[in-house]
Amino acid sequence: MDAFVAAIATGDPGLVMSGPHESLTSHLTVLAAERARHNNAVESIPLSDMANSRAGPGPVLDCCQS
Repeated sequence: MDAFVAAIATGDPGLVMSGPHESLTSHLTVLAAERARHNNAVESIPLSDMANSRAGPGPVLDCCQS
C-alpha cells in the first residue's frame, strides 16, 4: 500500500510492485480465506476469476479451512 500511495504522490508508476492481475488474485484469495474461516468450510475460487473474466470456466482452487 505504501508503494501505491508513493506512486500516486510522486507520479512514478515504477514504484508499484504488482500489476492489476496480481492484486486481484491476492484480494480474491484473501477474501475466500476469510469466508472459509467464518464458515469453517472449504471455499472454492474459480481460477478464471483470478486471471481474466473473459477466460471462461477453468479449474478451481480450494482455499482450505485452518
